[in-house]
Amino acid sequence: MLLYTILPIEEVMEGWDEFEPQYVELQQGSITMLVEPLGFGQGRIVRIISSDASNYLKPRLQPGCLISLIP
Repeated sequence: MLLYTILPIEEVMEGWDEFEPQYVELQQGSITMLVEPLGFGQGRIVRIISSDASNYLKPRLQPGCLISLIP
C-alpha cells in the first residue's frame, strides 16, 4: 500500500496499533479453525488447523470464506 500525505506518519497511523481482532477457535469434525466473528452468526475463516492435507484444498475452508457460527 502506498500512501501520499503531508501529515507525519505517526499522526496518520495513530490508533492503528490499538485495534486487535478477536478470534475464536471453532471445531468442525476433525478440523479446527481460527475464525473472526463478524456478527449475525457469521464468521470469516482466518486459518485452518488439520493433520489431513486434503482439508487445505477444500474451497469452502479457504481463509477469507464466510461460515456460520451457529451449529
